[in-house]
Amino acid sequence: MDSTHLLDDTIAFLTGLFEQEVARISAVDDTRLLIVIFAVAGILLIFRLLQRRFWLFFYFTFLSILLHELAHFVVALVTNGKPRGLSLIPEQTLNGVVLGKMLSANTRWYNGTLIALAPLLLWGLAYWFFFALVLNEARPWLLAVKIFLLASLIEGGLPSPSDFRLAAKYSLVPIAIAGATAAAVYFSQMQA
Repeated sequence: MDSTHLLDDTIAFLTGLFEQEVARISAVDDTRLLIVIFAVAGILLIFRLLQRRFWLFFYFTFLSILLHELAHFVVALVTNGKPRGLSLIPEQTLNGVVLGKMLSANTRWYNGTLIALAPLLLWGLAYWFFFALVLNEARPWLLAVKIFLLASLIEGGLPSPSDFRLAAKYSLVPIAIAGATAAAVYFSQMQA
């Protein structure tokens, strides 16, 4: 299969996925969709307002912190980062408070960015959770629990400033490799 067919197949596949998502979203009751979105936004706003009250913030966002650190841990495990453990005990540092941390013994050029930005995977999980489990829930009490879990996934999926610093530190080599690969493919196609 040549690269033109591969590109056409990829575009067709992505277009099909997009059309399926549009159909799934349009099948949802608009009122229920808005209620869930506003409830999640309200919980996320409460999380922000509680930041000045450290222990309340910590208790309300503990699930988010756990999910965030577990995302780092799992990606480090999968990418040979050799995770040494994680801590969910808040620590005072010169730059503020660290709510949780994951220690990795083998953070390198090929996995550093992936480990640092691993919490972003929680947003994909939140998307699935939203459509698969939240919008179809009929029991009000369970819907409230699922909305809180959804807000926790979204909050936990936000990379911290130290995550962004680590990602920037390790991102240059993978970007250079990707750029060189893209250039090689491009120029090989130009000669064909």
